[in-house]
Amino acid sequence: MHTDSLGLNTMVIYVSGVRLDTSYTFSNGFTISKFGDLPNDAISKGTLRVLRRNYSELYDDLYVLYKTVESENYTHELFEQAVFTSEIISLNLSGHNGVEVLAASDYYTWNVPNLRNCGISQKLPTIELDEIDENIRQFHKRSTIEKECIKVALMYLNKSKVCIKNVNGNYEHAIFLRVALENCFNAPKHKKASVIAERAAVLLDQFDSKLVKQRFKRIYDQTSTAVHTGKVPKAPKNNSKERKVTIEQYYMYDILVMSILKIIRNGFPNWEP
Repeated sequence: MHTDSLGLNTMVIYVSGVRLDTSYTFSNGFTISKFGDLPNDAISKGTLRVLRRNYSELYDDLYVLYKTVESENYTHELFEQAVFTSEIISLNLSGHNGVEVLAASDYYTWNVPNLRNCGISQKLPTIELDEIDENIRQFHKRSTIEKECIKVALMYLNKSKVCIKNVNGNYEHAIFLRVALENCFNAPKHKKASVIAERAAVLLDQFDSKLVKQRFKRIYDQTSTAVHTGKVPKAPKNNSKERKVTIEQYYMYDILVMSILKIIRNGFPNWEP
């Protein structure tokens, strides 16, 4: 955290998984840029102190999200807003690229791990950053319950990608995907599989409804195995050789991205037939 003479504080979080040519400021006030492009040397030096060692040799690979606010607004909610921004950015990354929050301004370092690696990154052109910003704008138009579901779905969809790099990545990936799935469709406590399948057919009306229902039930069965056993089945229960569940040419990660984006832009549809 850096406090200037005007009583302004700057929240900075370090992220990995993205690259861009120039800094970009989103409508919520957060700017994404290379670490070396932070506008104030004092901010750079102050936030660098939260790292366990000097990563100056990696400046070209470090990216940050930052926002300057009045001191009284430097709160936990600001940190959550920064993390939400990183998660909504993740929707524009490939299915194997998540956005990791690696470290943060000293006020909230206990919330995140310290810098571990820069990982594989994906370049975002300006046109995609514009799309991300529009998603942020549209999100704020949603109802409270829609926002709650979207935020949890975003969090766990991004987690599902990040954890692929870990030792237990496969089943953790499936579990996190399941949490994102249930929140995307605001699943009830009972009969989740059938309700999600029905709601998916309503939301994803660009596909054949029977196919959507079938594939959503299949992915729910596979993630259930991961939830209850800690293992991902090598094949669905019907002994099919198809391990990856798809709808037409799209994998389920891509389908969930489509679903979340539709809800961000339009809200929940009328689920009732």
